[in-house]
Amino acid sequence: MINNIYRKTNNEIVVGRSLPVLVRDRDGQYVLADLEVYRDGRIICWGIDDLLVRNIMELTPFPEMSLEQFIELVSLGKFVTTIPEGASITVTELATFTVSQIESLLEQDDLIGVVRDTLHELNGEPTSSDRCREAFFRFLDEPTQLNHEQLREAYQAVPSHWQIGVLKDIDNGDAAIAAILAREVEAIDRGWLEEQKQWYEYLRKRHEEKW
Repeated sequence: MINNIYRKTNNEIVVGRSLPVLVRDRDGQYVLADLEVYRDGRIICWGIDDLLVRNIMELTPFPEMSLEQFIELVSLGKFVTTIPEGASITVTELATFTVSQIESLLEQDDLIGVVRDTLHELNGEPTSSDRCREAFFRFLDEPTQLNHEQLREAYQAVPSHWQIGVLKDIDNGDAAIAAILAREVEAIDRGWLEEQKQWYEYLRKRHEEKW
């Protein structure tokens, strides 16, 4: 769950978002911690308490980091998106529990994408979902091979657990995009594309008003 947060810097309020992450500590144990992402680009996680990481990443003042440093920590395995069966997870000063069944967790690229999109959203910039909607509308207008590939790239850039919400369609989810990408451009029925243009006209207007 992503929550709204803020911090004060030089008597100014900097808004941000907080999301739960899994951190692997210096002993190789897993800790559930909050990752704070702020509009000015600062990312803070008090769950990182590892002198080696501090020295490698030169986090000053600790535990603040940039997006690039966060991505590097993900590659170092300090922020994780999968854990082995039977591993223990600690919620600091609250509890420790053992994982008995893993149903689904984010991929590393998804975690990075969520943080990157959060920064974009906080700064009023298009997110990966916004860019995917733009590519979708472009393909509906001009169903070319180039626009088909650009839609595929834009869709794949959206964190996988957010893809179903790109079109803000409670009934159909991302089925329209999936149907387009599952076919060659020549095999896509043009009448069906016209139906999609009409169905998503309201979404297109909202998108254009925003951007």
